[in-house]
Amino acid sequence: MADRFLQAAESSAAAARILEEAANCYGVAAANLANLFNPELIVIGGWLGLKLGPTLLDRIREVVREQALDYTANCVRIELDGSARMPWRSRVRPGRRRAALQWCIR
Repeated sequence: MADRFLQAAESSAAAARILEEAANCYGVAAANLANLFNPELIVIGGWLGLKLGPTLLDRIREVVREQALDYTANCVRIELDGSARMPWRSRVRPGRRRAALQWCIR
């Protein structure tokens, strides 16, 4: 479905506007995360990273530069994972996954 939508955005102004709005929304969300937690890296993964990421990433980064605090916007990197699985699973050792999940849901 995302592939068809991307194809439609090439010829339809309405579909292109929807993609632009989606990039703006994801950019504002990433800027808010950056302002709250001051991370070094925000990873966009799952279906968004896999299907829409290459198209939306530049606009998401632009919105973060516009919306986040200057220091935060200059320090955070926004990258694509590009896989459909949970991106953190490959980066967290099995013994630490439970602790990471428990920390997240506190």
